[in-house]
Amino acid sequence: MNVKNYLGKVLGAVQDISNLIRDELSRQKADDLQEEWLATSEGGKALKDAIIAGVVVFVGAWKASQTQVKKVAKCITRIIPGAESLGFDGTDGKENIAQSVDLFKAGIDRDFTNWGCDVPSDPTAPLNVTVHEMVENGNFMEIFGGINKNLNHLCLTQSQIIQFVQKHRKWLRTDGCATFFLFKVVFDKGTPQEREEFFVADVYFGDRGQLTVGVRRFSNDNVWYGGSRHRVVVPQIVS
Repeated sequence: MNVKNYLGKVLGAVQDISNLIRDELSRQKADDLQEEWLATSEGGKALKDAIIAGVVVFVGAWKASQTQVKKVAKCITRIIPGAESLGFDGTDGKENIAQSVDLFKAGIDRDFTNWGCDVPSDPTAPLNVTVHEMVENGNFMEIFGGINKNLNHLCLTQSQIIQFVQKHRKWLRTDGCATFFLFKVVFDKGTPQEREEFFVADVYFGDRGQLTVGVRRFSNDNVWYGGSRHRVVVPQIVS
C-alpha cells in the first residue's frame, strides 16, 4: 500500500472516530442533554476515553505511513553504465502516446484514452535523462520514490517519452520486459476542480520487434520482479 492510501486511511479513521463519539453520546444521553451531561464526571470520563481511543488509532495509522515512507527511501534501482546522461531536443508538447500508432505498431493501451491521458502537454526545453534498471522487487512508489521523493522531478511529458523511444530505442528493455516512464496529467486545468494524477507508461518490444505501450496508474500496487531488470527512464538528477 502506498503513502497516499495510508493517509487516506488516517483521514478515514479520524472521521470514523468522530462518528463513534457522536453515536456513543447519542446513545447515552439525548442530544439536548449532551452538553450538560459532558460537564458531569461521568460524561467527562466518557469523552476522555473516546479521545484516547481515537489518538491510539490515529498514531497507529501515522506510524504505518512513516514506515511506508522509510521503505520508499530505499533505492531499488541502479544506473546503467553508458546511460547516465542521454540528451534529446525540446518538444512542442503536441504529441501524445494515444495517437502515436506509427511508433507503437504492436499496440497502444486503450486506457490512455479511457483515463483521459490523450491530451497535449506543455512545451519543454532540451533535457538529459538517465536510464536505471531494477535490482530488487518493488511497486511504482518504491521504484520511483527510491530515485527521488519528489515525483515532479521524475516526470517526462508524453512528447518527451515519444522522442526518447525514437532517439534512444537501443536503451529500451528487451526480452519482453518493460521500460517505465512516469508522467502526469492535469485535469480541469484552470478551474477550481483542477487536479493532477500520475501515470506510468510501460514500453515493450513485441514478438516481431515492434513496440507496444501500456499505461498504469501510479497508485497501482503491483509488485514488479527485480530479476527481470525492468528499466526506468527519468530526467537526469544533478546532485
